[in-house]
Parts: sequence; structure tokens; C-alpha cells
Amino acid sequence: MSPTAPAPGQLELVRAFVNTHNVERRTDTLTSPWEREVREAIRLALVANHDRTPVPPAVVRVLDEAAERVGLSVRFTADGSFALRPARRSRVGDVLVAMTEAMTDGTWSRLKVCWDDECLWAFYDNSRARTAKWCSMEVCGNRMKQKAWRDRGRS
Repeated sequence: MSPTAPAPGQLELVRAFVNTHNVERRTDTLTSPWEREVREAIRLALVANHDRTPVPPAVVRVLDEAAERVGLSVRFTADGSFALRPARRSRVGDVLVAMTEAMTDGTWSRLKVCWDDECLWAFYDNSRARTAKWCSMEVCGNRMKQKAWRDRGRS
């Protein structure tokens, strides 16, 4: 588990949900196959945030199906704003609502997954340029740079 700062507001729900699978330690706190499928779809959506590419269609399908399954619907308010509410309260429903709020307020694109395939920890990119690649420069960034240096030496 790599040390990372929490994401702002409700986006922390998404970061924490994705991090229920610790790749380095090979632990997973989710037992539901459906929750795991949604979590991995979100993880793939976060990969797209690195280079601002579209979310893969298969990921969109999983997220759409999850939103339908929890009965996600929009509620309008008198002040001209809106809120999403799941018909049935669930962890996935809360995560999907937090995702849409982050997409609306502009913080979504800063939530990413570590580029280190041995980590894949979700982290919030606080860098000014929004170009962070690793959850921790001291751990994953250093490990990846050392690997690249060794690979160049072999060439």
C-alpha cells in the first residue's frame, strides 16, 4: 500500500473504493464479484485520466449497468441545481454519485491510478501540471525509474 493523501470531498469515496484491492499485498476487501467488476471498471476509467483519453466503451457499459442496477436518478432543486440519488443505498451507488459530482466539479481528472503495474493504487494528483504518474515518487516512482535505468543498461 502506497502512502497517498486523501482526495477532496466525496471523491475520497471513489479513491478508497478502488483501493479495496491492494495489488502489492494481494489483498481484496470486496467479496461481491459485481462490486469487484465495478471497481475494476473505475480503475480503468482512472487510467484514462493520465493522458485524457476517452474511457473505453466496455468500461462505460459496466458503469452504465451499475448506475441502472442501483437505480441512479437525477433530482432537481428549486435553486436550479441537481443531485443524483440511488434508489437503493449501497456502496456502489454512493461511489457512482461521488464520481458524477467529481466530474461536474472538475476534480475527477485528477484521480488516477499509479503507473506501476505492481501497485495500481488510486491517488489524487495534486501536481500543478496534473501530470503525476505514481502514487508515491519515493516508492513507486523510484522503483520504476530504477527499472528503466536497468533496462537501458541491458540494451
